[in-house]
Amino acid sequence: MTNRATTRWLLCVLSVAVAVPPAPTLAQSYRTVSATRVAMGEEYLRVGVTFAAGVLRVMPGDGRTLYQGEIVFDDQKFRPVTDYDARTQSLRFGIERRDGVTKVGKIERPQRLDLSLAPNVPTDLTTSLGAAEAELELGGLSLKSLDINSGAAAAHVHFSSPNRIACSTLHLKTGAAEFRAERLGNARCERVVFVGGVGDVTLDFTGQWADRRAICEADIKLGLGQLTLRLPKTVGVAIEIDRFLATFERAGLTKVGSSYVSYGYDLASTKLHITLKAVLGDIDIEWVER
Repeated sequence: MTNRATTRWLLCVLSVAVAVPPAPTLAQSYRTVSATRVAMGEEYLRVGVTFAAGVLRVMPGDGRTLYQGEIVFDDQKFRPVTDYDARTQSLRFGIERRDGVTKVGKIERPQRLDLSLAPNVPTDLTTSLGAAEAELELGGLSLKSLDINSGAAAAHVHFSSPNRIACSTLHLKTGAAEFRAERLGNARCERVVFVGGVGDVTLDFTGQWADRRAICEADIKLGLGQLTLRLPKTVGVAIEIDRFLATFERAGLTKVGSSYVSYGYDLASTKLHITLKAVLGDIDIEWVER
């Protein structure tokens, strides 16, 4: 059996294991909670989002509000968190388990969290997600840093337009999940860190790199799964790889010393240095015009 076939077989086994339904639970009672704060010239915002299970969306707001959010949740098992501290300019938004609830069990219908953030306010954003289907449209925000921790579900992070400010670090961590990050070139982060356990992962580094004359670092670690790297042809790419029982599609790269480099790497004004460690799975590279 090939590495690719072995990977798919193991992922199928894990998917079946996750799909086994838990024991029946008591009838659920759902509530809806909303929270809004008008923007009043804040110069900074720290946001922490916690969401155990359901469907989550984060997106830019209209600029008139600092944040605007709504949560639909199972009131028997969770309690809402919509705390804003004006002194520290910090927002905690999401749901937490109620005291005494040790097992969540089966959720009959999806919980939901929608949150929009002021696009012009420099923001540090942290998310802690459980079995959530997450859709994060972060293009056009002013992100100083971003930390996304996603559990056993699907997560899609998208920068459809450039970040308004320079970003220090983008941390992405996923467990047994499908994970996709698109147009990371628009994130304008000096360093991207990805840690994945088991899953199907796509890291798309395309975006508007034209105004960047710098070196961006990416540190990628993947346990078991399928990794696809979408790389822009206009950026000089160097990959240093440490792999064990993982196939590596190196089309478009040339071995130079301990690294694989793209054509025209030395002349590129913007460079992307990738350190990649993979244990078992398949690593594919797709070259994109921009």
